Amino acid sequence: MVRSITVEQIVAQYSSRYIDILKIDVEGMEDEIVKSLTPVAGKIRKIVVERHSKDLRNIVTDGLLRLGFELVYEEDPSFEQYYGDLYFLNSIPETAR
Repeated sequence: MVRSITVEQIVAQYSSRYIDILKIDVEGMEDEIVKSLTPVAGKIRKIVVERHSKDLRNIVTDGLLRLGFELVYEEDPSFEQYYGDLYFLNSIPETAR
């Protein structure tokens, strides 16, 4: 059993106007984190996600694209290594947030 807190709870608890960068490295549970970002996606400027499989990479990327993020860089996109980082930027102009 592991205690956890959502990103939405962190934003509320600390009255955060925005999150400059969110690093997601949760050993295969990235999709669950991405799904939970919907209420706060507009407050996040950049996201780095460590991917662990091609299928999970596609699920996470699709989810973040739907939330308004753009994939701007992918470490080792050939999948020669088991894992690599995905770099996303919020495509919504900051003035619209």
